[in-house]
Amino acid sequence: MAQQVTTGTTSLSSLIEELKARGYGQEFVLRNDGRARLQENTRKYTPEELRIIETLQIPTGSRYADPAVVYLIEDESGNTGYLMNAFGTYADYEGDTLYNFIRKMSVHESYENTAYATRD
Repeated sequence: MAQQVTTGTTSLSSLIEELKARGYGQEFVLRNDGRARLQENTRKYTPEELRIIETLQIPTGSRYADPAVVYLIEDESGNTGYLMNAFGTYADYEGDTLYNFIRKMSVHESYENTAYATRD
């Protein structure tokens, strides 16, 4: 069962600010070569070099059916960041690109079920 988390977050930009405060201030960006790069780092990661710490969902716009998903990620050296994607028309990656990357990642032993950031 998913854990319900009320963050007071009303937008993705507010969520990103909260993530920065938690130490997840950099974004992982998927590249065309099937690897990800941490925003402020030149290193390129394969999915096997990363692990999911937590997954958050936040409603986008007025359609709760189309949430953005934010994956909190860590590499083997302890560098942290987030990987974000919206669903539907607002998706950042085409086809199964993100899905294929995420499913190859390991899950940190402290991983909890998806947390939902809700609007107040």
